[in-house]
Parts: sequence; structure tokens; C-alpha cells
Amino acid sequence: MKRWFFIATLFLWGTVFAQETETETPTTETPKIEESAPAESISETRPTPAPSLSPQIVEPKRPALSPSSEDRLLQAIQANPTDRNAYNRLLDYYRSQNRTEDHLKILIKAIQNVGGNLNYYLLMGDDYMTLGDYSKAIISYQYAVKEAPSNPVCYLKLGNAHLAQKNYYSAETALLAALHYGEASGKINVAFASRLLGECYEGVKNYQESLKWYQKAYRLSPTQEYKAFVNRIQALTNQ
Repeated sequence: MKRWFFIATLFLWGTVFAQETETETPTTETPKIEESAPAESISETRPTPAPSLSPQIVEPKRPALSPSSEDRLLQAIQANPTDRNAYNRLLDYYRSQNRTEDHLKILIKAIQNVGGNLNYYLLMGDDYMTLGDYSKAIISYQYAVKEAPSNPVCYLKLGNAHLAQKNYYSAETALLAALHYGEASGKINVAFASRLLGECYEGVKNYQESLKWYQKAYRLSPTQEYKAFVNRIQALTNQ
């Protein structure tokens, strides 16, 4: 009897042990699932900084290595918009390359950021003359006159711009001022100013006055061009 009781007890103990083992099995597997989930989230978040860094690498529009002189000057102006030296060097470069539109663009930016001066206004007028915008050229030269009211070059350029628009009387006034301030000092090309005055008077059909100035231009600079002006007006006066 005791023997059967002992066997039954062993059987019941084994059953309970088996049940406890089965209930413990999920608890040992659960941490594995919980551990694998964070591992996946870390691997997913690790690449995320890469997209935010890539724009910083490709953002510069110009190469950082060995930029040209033009690029360096443009970068200098962008870093310091009041760097007059950078403007002047870039303006010289554009003039040497005959890049009038780029020259004018930087010139306007220089005037806006560092202020205008006699040279800037004269250069601006020259650019507008080259581009055929005579109205803006006149305005630019007028600013130059305000900067230097007794500078004959300002009046000579202003007179030439007025003449390009066939503003003959305004051109006459400016050119006579150029001769007044510059003829004795030799600061202007008197022959060229005289030729322009000849054109002014020819434009209003005052041929006698026109001939006088063309002849003066030819005496000072006996070129075939000036001789042709004289001959043309002489032919008109002899009609």
C-alpha cells in the first residue's frame, strides 16, 4: 500500500513539474522578443542623420577648391557687401573682359552698398552709353557733375550723351562748359569736344557755326575723319 502511495506521489509531482516548466517557457521567450524590438528600432534610427547631412555637402554653388578670381571676388562681396576693394577689382576685371552688363550690375551694387563717387558715376554713364540707354547715361553723368562741378570730363561725357539723343541745345551747354573748364588745362580732348559742337550746330542746321567748330577740330587733329566733316559742311554752305 505504501509502495503504491509513493508511486502515485511521484507521478503527481512529475505532472506538476511539467506544468511549471511549460508556464516558465513563455517567460524565458518574452525577454527575447522585447530585446529584439529595441535592436530593430536602433538600426532604423541609425541612418536617419545621413539625409540631414547630405544637403550641407552639396549646398555650395561654387567649388571650394581653386575658385577663379571672379568667384573669389564675388564671394568676398557676398561675405562683406561693403568691401570697396573687392568691388573695384571685380569692376576692373569685367572691364578688361568687355563684360558691360556684368560690370554695370556690380557697379550698381557697389553704389548701393558703399556709396557713389565721381569715378563710379562716370563708369555707369559709360556702361549705359555702350548699351544704348542714353537717358540713364545722362542721369549718371549728371550725378558725376554734382560730384565734381568743375570737372571738364563730366561735361564732355554729358554733352556726348545729350548729342546721342539729339538734345542739341543741352549738348551745346554741356560741351561749352567742358571747353570752359578743360581747354586751358588740357584735361580733355579739345579736338573731340570741338567736333561734337560741330555736330550740335549741324543738327540745328546752323552750318556756319558748325563749320567753325569742325575746322577747329581738324586744326587740332588733322585726321581724315575730321576733314570729312569739314568738307561735308562746306558743301552744304556752298549750295
